[in-house]
Amino acid sequence: APKNKPVETNKSSEKIHQQPIIQTARLSFETDTNISNIDDILQSTHATIVSEITNNDEGKNSKEIVLNVPYNQFDRLIAKLENTWGAPSYKTIESTGEEVVPEQLCKVKITVSGNKNNLQSMTSIEIPNHENKEEKGIAGAWQKGWTGLYTVALWIIPFWPLILLLMIIGYFIIRIKKKKLANDNLAQKKNDSLEENTTNQQDPNIPTTNQNS
Repeated sequence: APKNKPVETNKSSEKIHQQPIIQTARLSFETDTNISNIDDILQSTHATIVSEITNNDEGKNSKEIVLNVPYNQFDRLIAKLENTWGAPSYKTIESTGEEVVPEQLCKVKITVSGNKNNLQSMTSIEIPNHENKEEKGIAGAWQKGWTGLYTVALWIIPFWPLILLLMIIGYFIIRIKKKKLANDNLAQKKNDSLEENTTNQQDPNIPTTNQNS
C-alpha cells in the first residue's frame, strides 16, 4: 500500500505578526547657560512636538516637552540633545515590541530647568510645532473658512434654545400684525362702501321745502 506523504505547511503564512518596537525616553536637563533654539535638531531628526508646558516654581523656570520621533532617529535625537544641553541629570529609556519598523513613532519626554539667572532665556524659547504648519494659498483659505464656520457654530450651539424661542415669538408677532392689517383693510373697504351707497341714495335735484298747514 502506498505510504501517505506528510503534509507540508507554508511556514511563511504562519508567521506570527510581531508588535513594532516603541521606545520611550525620559530626560531631565539642568543648565545655567542660555538655552538655544532646538529647531534645527527637530528638523534634522524629523521630530515633532506633541506638547509643551512652561512652569515657574520658586525662582526656577522649566519646560516640559514631549516629542514624537521615528524609531530610526531616536538615538540620534537623544545624542543631539545631550550635545546641546550637556549630560542629563536623569535618563531612562523603555522599550516594548519586537519588530523593527524604521518609521514607527517613539516618544522623548524632556524636562529642561534653570535657575533665576537664565529665566529670561528660558521663557524666550520658541519651539515650532512642525505638525501644525499653516497651509498657504487656496487650500489654506478654504481651511481657515471652515475653521471659522466651525468656531461660530460652536459658539451658537449653547444659545440654540433662546434662538429658537425668539424665532417662534417673531413668527407669531409677524402673523398677528399681518392679520390686524388685513382686518383694518377690510374695515376700511366696508366704510368706503357704506359712504358710497349713502351718496348714491341722495337726490341733489329735489330741494327740501317746509309745508305750512
